[in-house]
Amino acid sequence: MKSFLTLTGLIILGLTISINTFAQKDFSAKLKKDIVTIEAGKYNATDYYYLKFTNGNTAQMKVSAICPTEVMSRDNFIGIFSSYSMVLLLATFSESEAGLPDIKDLDELIGDPDITYNFVMAKNGIQIQVITAEGKENVTTKWEDLFED
Repeated sequence: MKSFLTLTGLIILGLTISINTFAQKDFSAKLKKDIVTIEAGKYNATDYYYLKFTNGNTAQMKVSAICPTEVMSRDNFIGIFSSYSMVLLLATFSESEAGLPDIKDLDELIGDPDITYNFVMAKNGIQIQVITAEGKENVTTKWEDLFED
């Protein structure tokens, strides 16, 4: 019985190693890529997403942010950009009939985005621009309102 369990364990281990070898992706380039660039005294960040819905429809989303470097630290800029990007993405589709899509990162867009979120951060607050085929909408919030307890 011990030899059977040992043999079974070795087979499972061998399969796991071989599957992992074929399934591994090289994420080193992605991990080394800067999330934020600094141009003309402003932080800049942009992410692209490919969305695939259960009904087969697809869409692309562009999320970008800009903020003067004297307004906040790079870490806070990344934190706000990253967390609000995901919150908006989930909020956009959580109540839609299509449901939450399968979300994949894109290195670059394939044509034009279907949805664009622009975060414009300034000394007094943040404006989020939402651009779709239906038009453009701005939502502006002061920092004290955003971080209010």
